[in-house]
Amino acid sequence: MSVLGEFTRLVNGCIGILDASDAPSAARWADALRAARSVATHDLLAAAERVLALADSVPSIEDIEFFAPGERQEFQDRCDHMLAIVRVITGRPAAGSRRR
Repeated sequence: MSVLGEFTRLVNGCIGILDASDAPSAARWADALRAARSVATHDLLAAAERVLALADSVPSIEDIEFFAPGERQEFQDRCDHMLAIVRVITGRPAAGSRRR
């Protein structure tokens, strides 16, 4: 799979969890991920930078109010994988560990 394909797959997975959660605070993440996805085919680096900016702009994934059991962990796992990929794309290593 291409880097673009993996990026898109991970972003789509995160969006799917956020949309299914019906958590009010999940909409901001989902909208920002959709915006990043929309530029990825033209500028993958810009899309990856948008995802990192989103992750840096919120204090914690715990701020997303998931309702169903397991949603938070499923999102956390996918999000961590997505952030690892965008760090590779941007050439930015994780500074210690991601804030949680």
